[in-house]
Amino acid sequence: MNFGLGNEQTMNRLFVGNPGVGKSTLLNCLIKMMDPQQNEMFKSGLSIAEGLTYQFEQRKVGNITFMDTPGLQDVKKRKQAAEAITEALKKDGCYQVFFVVTLESGRVRPQDVTVINLVLESAKEITHYGVIFNKLTKPLLKKLEDDNEKMKLLVQVSIQEDENGNKPLPIPLFLQRVDDLEDLDNVTVDIPELKNFMTQIPYLIIHADQVDKIETEKYEKYLEDLELKINALEEDKEKLMQKMDEDRKHYEVKMKEILENEQQHHKEQLQRIKEENEQYLQRIEEKEKEQKDELKKLREEDAEKHAKLISRIEEDNKQRLQDMRQQYKEQQEREERLRKEMRESHNLQMQNMPVGDGGDNFLGGLAQIVGSVAQVVGAYKGFKI
Repeated sequence: MNFGLGNEQTMNRLFVGNPGVGKSTLLNCLIKMMDPQQNEMFKSGLSIAEGLTYQFEQRKVGNITFMDTPGLQDVKKRKQAAEAITEALKKDGCYQVFFVVTLESGRVRPQDVTVINLVLESAKEITHYGVIFNKLTKPLLKKLEDDNEKMKLLVQVSIQEDENGNKPLPIPLFLQRVDDLEDLDNVTVDIPELKNFMTQIPYLIIHADQVDKIETEKYEKYLEDLELKINALEEDKEKLMQKMDEDRKHYEVKMKEILENEQQHHKEQLQRIKEENEQYLQRIEEKEKEQKDELKKLREEDAEKHAKLISRIEEDNKQRLQDMRQQYKEQQEREERLRKEMRESHNLQMQNMPVGDGGDNFLGGLAQIVGSVAQVVGAYKGFKI
């Protein structure tokens, strides 16, 4: 599996979803929460019979590039939309991938699942992804307090498996409908749980040469097959429960893989920081020696002539070394914070995800567990002397 925390040039948050699910609006809310002064937004709001996003668009805020893509549901623009999503996936770097979906009569729309499957088939390096169930009503959210109801939705969004019976891990967020955002153009509100969710999803590496063209000609066939599969599960309750149990076990394995990879990444990062700390301390000591030798030489040449110069150099050197030691101290604090995050990541309790009958809540708080390590991005940026 391919995980990474990213670097300042290649931290991409890609949003994918059909017209009307609210992905552009959610992106704008995120941008405004990160930078209230930001005025360059994605076009969002009500559009009759078609989506507002026609092509791949991106906005950079700090070291994060937000990516908005058009949906595949519009048959007239499907090919153009597929090319836009493919372009977004071919940026070579660290990604968080989010699919935005809405429910219809309490069930996931097959057209949204079709988009998820076509994108995952195109970019097989997506081993996990965020799925945002958007515009949920209060009664529906109340119903989703039942873990089995959550699990039914996850079964639907990840119903398609590859030839080996494998599939990526969906990490969910359930968002209530915000009336202040409905049918209004370019409006934003604070959604703290959305901002928090972004920091909780681990980055993964996507290589451009590993991304295939999205095959839009499969759309209708996939849509038909998925509708049949979803309907069959809903009609056969015993089969649905069996599928839910299978997915719980599958997600548990995936979760362990993510944690193991992130723990290994932490260890490697910690080792790198320790080595760089040691090198930095060595540079401080070398600099101290170099400055002492320089002062000694000046004194020997002409103590009276160079008295003021020596005094100034001593003060400059004292301040410079003080600054260097302060930077070294800060670096040691970074190291300690990373150690603390590793401990917290290891000890996190799972809370929010579906549980098995009588079993441990092994998928609970999936985003929170995974995200404890994602927040280490940029822990070390290096120093210069």
